[in-house]
Parts: sequence; C-alpha cells; structure tokens
Amino acid sequence: MKQTVRSFSVGLMAATLILSIFYWMEPDEVSSDVSQLSEKDMFQKLEDKGYNILTDEQLESMAAPKATSNNEENTPTNQSNHEPKSITLEIESGMSSTDISEILYEQEMIEDAKAFDQYIREEGHSRYIQIGEFEVNEKMSKQQMADVITSN
Repeated sequence: MKQTVRSFSVGLMAATLILSIFYWMEPDEVSSDVSQLSEKDMFQKLEDKGYNILTDEQLESMAAPKATSNNEENTPTNQSNHEPKSITLEIESGMSSTDISEILYEQEMIEDAKAFDQYIREEGHSRYIQIGEFEVNEKMSKQQMADVITSN
C-alpha cells in the first residue's frame, strides 16, 4: 500500500512539473495579436459589414413616430365602443385540450372547438396546459389563447 501511494505521488509531481514547464515557456501570443481600434475604426468596420449605428437620440426619434402611429391605429374610427367579451377560464386537474376547447366554444370565445383543439395538439401546447384560472377574451387569436393557458 505504501509503495502505491508513493508511486501515485511521484506521478502527480511529474505531471505538475511538465505542465509548469509548458506554462512558463509558452510565448505570450494572445496579447500580441490584439490591436486597439479607435471608435471611428470600429464604426467603419461595422458599417462595412452592413450594420447601422445610431445614437440614443436617433433611436428615440425613430421610435417616437411609430408609437404615435400605433396609437392612431388603435383608436376606433367606425367601430362600436363595446369591449370584447372576456371570461375567466378555470382549468382543473385532468382536463384535456378537448374539454378546454369545448368550454371556450360554449362561452363563444372561439368559433370552432375542433379546430382549436387540433391547433393546440399540432403545435405541442397540449402537454403544457397549466391548472388554474386564466383571463381570455374573444379578440384573442388561437396562439394568444394557447400562450395564456400554457403560461406558468
């Protein structure tokens, strides 16, 4: 047993010695390859590769018109002022996607229970349905409803 421990110790010391020699003798190549670019050079290289570089002010000025146009699009022009019908969907343990589709159909949240059930199954949402209460409304798309009932 004593001989085995000594042999193991000698092996560790030899490996340490070899690794130390390679570590200390290796040339420092990494630092010689790195070159410092000025800000203008960085911008030029990025622009040459097709990137657009904007300041914070330019970005905000581009985003501001979009925000106002979105608000204009969301204001109803010739639509009635009724809010979309909304319900609280209660999903209990053991309910299948077919059961949920039927409830949504009975509450007039979806037009076709079979189509919604098929969508949930084909997109792989059926195994991620969560137990609990979820707020859904009639204006939601299939994907939005599926995302709501599969969220944590």
